[in-house]
Amino acid sequence: MITQISNFKFQTVIDYDVIVIGAGIGGLTTASLLAKRGFKVVVLEQSDHPGGYCSSLPQNGYLFDIGASLFWGFDEGGVFYSLFSELGMIDGMLKGDNIRKIDPGLQIVLPNHRIDLFSERSRFFEEIKREFPGDLIYLKNFYQEIDHIEEKLYEIGGTRHPFVYNGKNRAKINQIKKFFLNIYTLVNNNRFLENYLRGWDKGLELERFMDLQTMYFGQRSAADSPIPFLAIISGIPRRGIYYIGGGAQFIADEMEKSIRESKGEIIYKARVEEILTRKGGCVFGVRARHKDISIEIFSRTVISNTPTFNLMRTGISKIRYKRMIKNLQQGWVPFSILLGVDEKVIPEPMREHVLMMRDYKLPPYGDNLIFISVNPAWDKTRAPEGKRCITASILLPSDIMKSSNIKSVLKEKGKEMIQYLEQVIPFLSDHIECVIDVDPLTYQGFTMREDGKMGMIKGGANMYGFSGLSNISPSRQLFLVGDTTYPGHSAAATVKSGIRTADLITRRM
Repeated sequence: MITQISNFKFQTVIDYDVIVIGAGIGGLTTASLLAKRGFKVVVLEQSDHPGGYCSSLPQNGYLFDIGASLFWGFDEGGVFYSLFSELGMIDGMLKGDNIRKIDPGLQIVLPNHRIDLFSERSRFFEEIKREFPGDLIYLKNFYQEIDHIEEKLYEIGGTRHPFVYNGKNRAKINQIKKFFLNIYTLVNNNRFLENYLRGWDKGLELERFMDLQTMYFGQRSAADSPIPFLAIISGIPRRGIYYIGGGAQFIADEMEKSIRESKGEIIYKARVEEILTRKGGCVFGVRARHKDISIEIFSRTVISNTPTFNLMRTGISKIRYKRMIKNLQQGWVPFSILLGVDEKVIPEPMREHVLMMRDYKLPPYGDNLIFISVNPAWDKTRAPEGKRCITASILLPSDIMKSSNIKSVLKEKGKEMIQYLEQVIPFLSDHIECVIDVDPLTYQGFTMREDGKMGMIKGGANMYGFSGLSNISPSRQLFLVGDTTYPGHSAAATVKSGIRTADLITRRM
């Protein structure tokens, strides 16, 4: 049905099983799985490409990742492995040269320490022995205990990554209780371990070494992290960190291809303006603007891969969500600098992924924590011969966007970032051939997020340390995926949120 309304057309489309709002990695995961399972799926994406923060930006012969660049979960039993297995993409994704395990997967750089996180504990302990010889015995004991717990978590989770459902879905209550009971039983020495971590006089330098890992992977300090959460975090480098040849966009493009091969649809430049609800809050579709056409699409199920602070603008009852997001964090906005450099400036000890802290005295977050990625020499798709891509990112408090002179503030941040990077890459400024500042305003345009804001919703911390909204919503027909849901921090966690939502919808329908 097409009718003329003012100066644009109005079209009603029906007969979809599932509508997915947003083609970020969470939305792509859910859509690809449901399409593969035979559901009639349509994805509506505001921009002109898939991926969200899993996107790559070509510029001056270089290919930069603008968001996610450190990936995990491709090992057997991991979330990406599980996803690709069901989609029939294992051979195409994991048996080629595009996705490679790198070891060490991450390097921690402190003002006077450099530690490689090797997957083999023996090699990792050699790093500790060199940098913190007086703490080697304590750390060995700690990691042996934490590794045991992590292995048990996987065992209880059925060999899949042990994210715990953190919501009020009544159908999951018994399962959650059983899981909690099992974990409590096997970590009945939990108090001992907490005291071991908190009471251990490890010194500020070693404390910051541990903080960097938990802050990067889980947005909390080591001392505030429950033991099972610490076990999962410490197990990430051990199970494998991966590099994506051709950039993060490769994953998003392959998932888009899977959706289309399963007869699913993706409509780009489609902005959802309203989630349609009946009396009582029952969702039955969406209204979106595509070019000059306003489209109403009806469906039994709607999935939002849109951050909650964007979702609130779509007409879904604010009263219904007020209680759920009353603890919405002030939030973080990303700032990145993308550099094309002569490869001779990259120092020999530097790894593909570096997590750096500038100053011990400053808190382990904000612009005191810098994540740096450098493309390896074998990936010829990322830079011209003899050159390398560097992506360096920090998170700034979202309050910075309220500054009256925000453009000059962000411009100064770009200059500061070069100075920060020279702490690990001496003489960097003499070898830069391409430089791009990706400030929050740029991220906003690229991802369609308010100020480019990212991060989870603050919720009550449970013994696992995860927080955030669950995948369910106050409406039985509306589901949430993405990095503002639980779990949703990191690409692997976002994929997990998509897998969980697809499974939940499949059971219900």
